Amino acid sequence: MPKVIKVSQNKYQCPYAKCPTTCTSVHDVERHYWKHLPVRVKWSCTLCGGSFTRSYNATRHFRKAHRTEGPREGDIVMDWPSMSI
Repeated sequence: MPKVIKVSQNKYQCPYAKCPTTCTSVHDVERHYWKHLPVRVKWSCTLCGGSFTRSYNATRHFRKAHRTEGPREGDIVMDWPSMSI
């Protein structure tokens, strides 16, 4: 990923050519930048096969759908992301 551009205090510009999006944190710009890429990363739930575009959503799904207390030590929560177009 190209470097994120700081345009003012708490304002960061997406480095993708001609994208006008600005965010209040570098993390948000990095998350936004994925939208410009032709390849999408997907996380799959190892228990039900659910597919998610963000690891946070996949982990939240696992906790809510499969266990109220969340994954235990040693559990395989999600398979490594697969790349799809």
